[in-house]
Amino acid sequence: MIWVCYADTSPLNDDGLYQAIYKNTSSIRREKADRLRMRNDRNLCLGAGFLLDCCLKMVGLREADRKYGEQRNGKPVFTDHPELCFSLSHSGTIAMAALSVHDLGCDIEKIKEIDMAVAKRFFAPGEYAALLAQLSDGERKELFFRIWTLKESFLKATGQGFAFPMRDFEIIMKDERISAVQTADEKQYSFRELVPYDGYRSAVCSEEENPELQICYPEIHF
Repeated sequence: MIWVCYADTSPLNDDGLYQAIYKNTSSIRREKADRLRMRNDRNLCLGAGFLLDCCLKMVGLREADRKYGEQRNGKPVFTDHPELCFSLSHSGTIAMAALSVHDLGCDIEKIKEIDMAVAKRFFAPGEYAALLAQLSDGERKELFFRIWTLKESFLKATGQGFAFPMRDFEIIMKDERISAVQTADEKQYSFRELVPYDGYRSAVCSEEENPELQICYPEIHF
């Protein structure tokens, strides 16, 4: 089972609501938000913590009470509940959180104009060739963000982050099945793609085989 939560963080532009959520968030999350200069970035950071709290409620825990640590390459973990794995992401005004008892990673991206030089630099040759084969700019843009979110979710799930070059593994999409040809570790990973809002794409990668997803869209409120 993977718990996945999404929310639009725009309501956090209200100072009263921001402070109410801020006060009920862990000191680690507050410190992260305080280091950010732009209000939208602070909203996203705080909103991701709010969503993690929503996921943790599913297992009888609260984010504000958790003790955090880091694995190699900076992957965050709960030191007081190491059996739980979590991942956070945000883009545009949307935040995302995922929680499981298996290693996992998640990513969300707002679809925008793409730079093929970025794809050539970071995508595996087969992925780049698939982009070039698209017949329209719209199809190319859609595929770009499908590949990007899948690759980001994989890097988070493995705990490698960008220490493992994005070009060194390939996302394969065949017969509605998604897999990764990779040497980061010897595990097999499952992928799920989601379209939580118009204009966004997201993905979840997990070492759990064919996981069930429980998805919710909690409103950020007092």
